[in-house]
Amino acid sequence: MDKQQHTAHERGPLLDNYTANELQLAWPIAKAGARLGVCRTKAYELVNSGRLKAVNIAGKRVIPESELQRLVSELLEAA
Repeated sequence: MDKQQHTAHERGPLLDNYTANELQLAWPIAKAGARLGVCRTKAYELVNSGRLKAVNIAGKRVIPESELQRLVSELLEAA
């Protein structure tokens, strides 16, 4: 078997089923809003009010994926 003909088991974890977006760790605020289904303005409001935490990476404010998951979980618990 040549190097390019590996089975899924030999490759390790099956990352083939994931898109790059599902593996992204942090999102620009506008894209984080889109992932939540809200407009850019609402996403900035969530950050400015402290409901979502943003961090600075290389001079850009981004929202960690874990923050998006946390907010959605909190909203589901409150529903």
